[in-house]
Order: sequence, then C-alpha cells, then structure tokens
Amino acid sequence: MNKQLRNLASSPFWQHFGTSLPLLGLLLCQCSGSAAPPVVVLTFAGTVPAATTLRVTTNFDGVTEKAPAEVPASTPTLALPLPAGSSGPLQVQVDALDINQVVIEQGTASAQISGPGRVDLSVALTPVPAPVPVPDPQTCKGFCQQTLPLPGVFLKRTWASGSKDVWAVGDNNTILHYDGSVWTADPISNSSTNRLTGIWGSQSTDVWAVGDTGTILHYDGSRWSQTQSLSAALLTSVWGSGPSDVWVVSGAETILHFDGKTWTSDASLVSSPLNQLWSVWGSDGDVWAAGDAGTVFRRHDGVWRPVQAVPQATNDLNSIWGSDQYDVWISGDQGMLLHYNGTTLSAQPAASGTCANLNSIWGFGPNDVWSVADLKNVTCAANATIVHYDGMKWSPVASGTSGLSSWFYGVWGLSTHDIWVTGKGSTLLHRTQ
Repeated sequence: MNKQLRNLASSPFWQHFGTSLPLLGLLLCQCSGSAAPPVVVLTFAGTVPAATTLRVTTNFDGVTEKAPAEVPASTPTLALPLPAGSSGPLQVQVDALDINQVVIEQGTASAQISGPGRVDLSVALTPVPAPVPVPDPQTCKGFCQQTLPLPGVFLKRTWASGSKDVWAVGDNNTILHYDGSVWTADPISNSSTNRLTGIWGSQSTDVWAVGDTGTILHYDGSRWSQTQSLSAALLTSVWGSGPSDVWVVSGAETILHFDGKTWTSDASLVSSPLNQLWSVWGSDGDVWAAGDAGTVFRRHDGVWRPVQAVPQATNDLNSIWGSDQYDVWISGDQGMLLHYNGTTLSAQPAASGTCANLNSIWGFGPNDVWSVADLKNVTCAANATIVHYDGMKWSPVASGTSGLSSWFYGVWGLSTHDIWVTGKGSTLLHRTQ
C-alpha cells in the first residue's frame, strides 16, 4: 500500500492533479465498476509572500513517506489520491520554505481515512520562530540558562550525540535542537498537546522520543516521524544499548522492546505487579526499571524479576543510572536514594542532603553523579534542587535560579563539563565548567 502511495506522491500526475480539481470528479467516478479510491484534498491558508515552496510530508497508517512532495507556494489546493481500499489514520505536515530553503512556516492536519470518497483538510500555516542565540559561555559560570525559541514549556529530558547535536523534549510535543550555536524548535513542536517525557538515541541518525497516549517518535537524521505503538498509555522513559535493543516503560505497567525491526510487549515478566514505571536504564546485558511505591525490577539472563523490596523505600522512584552493573543509583521522591553495589540494593534516605523530589539522576563515573529535583509538597529546610556525589558524599550545588525555574525534571550530560538540566518554564541549564 505504501509503495503505491509513494509512487503516486512522486509522480507528475500527483504534482499537477492538485491544481486541477475538476480531475477529482473523474478519479472518483471512473472506477471500472470498483469502489472509488479515497482522495484527500489539502487547502493551504496563511502562506506568506516570502514562501517559495510548500513541502508536504504524509504519514499514513503509521508510516512516513520518505520522499515529501514539493509544490509552488502559490498552490491553493492539492489533491492526494490514495490507493483503493485504503483506511487508517493520515497525518500531514506542511513546511513553507523561503528562497534559501529555510522553513519559515509550518502547519499540520490529520484525518481518519475510512473508505472511498473525498476528504477535505485545511492546513493553517503559522510562522516558525527564528533561531535565538544562546548566552556566551564566557560570561556565565556554573549552570547557565539557555535562551530558547519557545517560552513557558515544561521541558522533560535531554539527549545528545555530541556537543553540536543536543535534543530536548517536553510538553506540547515540543522538540528542540541545539547545533552548538543556536536552539531551534523542530517543526513537529506544538503539533499536538502530547507530553514528550523521554528521549534516547544510539547515534545522531537513530533517536527515539516517547510520551502521552503511546507516542513513539523516531528521528532518522532528517526528520521525526511517528511509529506504531503497542500501548495507548503514557510512555515515561526510553533507553537502549544500541539500535536493535531499545526499551520503553510506561505508567500503565507496560514494558516494550524494539529489536531493530519490531516493537513487542516484553513477555518475560514475572507475576509480581509492576505498578507505574517511570524510568528504564541498563548496562552489560542487565536492564533496570523503577516506579511507584518503591518498585524496582531487574532483567537478568533474559528474565524480569522484582528486586528484593527495601523497607525504607516506599516513595515513588523516578530515575535510574549507573556507572556499570555493580554501581547503580535510583532516585525518588523526598530525597530518596537507592544504591546497588552488585549484590545488595540498599536505601539511603538521608544521603542526598535534600528532601526535595529527586526526578532524575545521571553521572560520569562512580565519583561524579548528579541528581535534580522539584519542591512539590516539600516543606523541609534541606531543599536543594541540584545535588552532586563525589564518591564520598552528596552535596548541594547552586543552580543560579529561583521560583518556577527551580523546578527541575531532567539531568543528562556528555561529560562532567557538559551537563544539561531541564525543567518548568522552558528551564534549560547548561554547565560547562
């Protein structure tokens, strides 16, 4: 089906058919006795004079076409004939490009194709914010707030393949990218109200993001596209050991696995209840998952088993990271920290030096671990929102922010001198010293 669609989308017939809607009647009527194929008619609104080209990308039934169609920006309507018998969800993204091939406007639309006939879709194009330079690192010490193109967004997580290829995701389907000089909003941002809660990649051309309603997005080095998911639940975290070994956990007691070709629900779970899971991470063939009410699972030798309960660890657990399989940290609400030494998982409820909710943990070795927090329902005095472990003890670190900007959700980095922190209110801090 998608090969047929691709052939139609790239054919001269499709290119010219959109500007000659009377042909639509012929297509719908002359069907040699068979059911008429569905035809989607796109109408474009809001195209600015500076636009020279409209690039139309379609995602039909979970598969994104690899060759987007391009038509003159003056095109008022475009008809997209689908193969006879087509049915399923259709998503359309339109980018308006200027004379330099820079995207200056974008819009999206969607429809459910359920049979033959004409489907009308209106695509309203809106301006794409121009890239905004980030602060000069020479004038900022410690954690420095970045200047971002989208204000007021709750940013959840970051991931990078290098210092010039950094991604951040958050609410409203927000995906931001940093090329080492400026932050830009990917055109997919604001295309829905979905929260994106996790991101991970094996390389610059293989990046995954997950979020609300079973959302799984994949970046192939050129564009983000939606992939089919086995769950309609909130997907909370993604991690992998490589392109053919990717894990996702959810808030609905679900663990998904991607083997490089197909997503499956992992069937190796024991009968113990999973509870809601908030984080997944692994090392040396082992995979860990943690969640509500002190829930910890470990996948060892191909089987998921609950890790022996720690009596003190009844708080919700939010994040996992380790330097290897013998040094694993888990952070949770009210300053809760768990540590696994290769034999025993032990609770260290006061070790963090804060009673804030530790939402994320990340490090670069057994003597260099970071955790960030929020102050929801926190009333105690020891309320640091960034803490650091030097191999001996945890210590608070000044964030340089206050109020809403102290609500941190994620920490990730490439090295001890290249750390990113995300949070509410478009908080995105960068530490380079």
